[in-house]
Amino acid sequence: MSVPGALLFVGDCHAAQGDGEFCGGAIEQRAEVTLTVRVQKGRPRSMNWPRLVLDDALVTVGCDKPLESAMKHALGDMILWLEEDYGLTRAEAYMLLTHVGDARACQVSVAPYTMRVRMPRAYLPR
Repeated sequence: MSVPGALLFVGDCHAAQGDGEFCGGAIEQRAEVTLTVRVQKGRPRSMNWPRLVLDDALVTVGCDKPLESAMKHALGDMILWLEEDYGLTRAEAYMLLTHVGDARACQVSVAPYTMRVRMPRAYLPR
């Protein structure tokens, strides 16, 4: 479904697909989906790529080629997010992510590639 000006795209549903989408395929399925999206006005100054706020984690996404560049986008946005919203210095954010963060390839079958960085909320300063 497409809504002009929404700047949001939702793809097809998969019954299963491994992280990395290695060969560009997944187990397709029919689905009826209800999606709720909350628009937050005033994008943070440092936000360049999508951000997700989950119950248990913060997630940033980067897309580019080569794959290392997609990783740098996702990691860089997460570091800036931790600086701006959680008061960490750049070095503190980088070290925290080094110890408890998680990075994964989301799509590597066709360039540009997609990476995500996940930061567990349990380790965020209160």
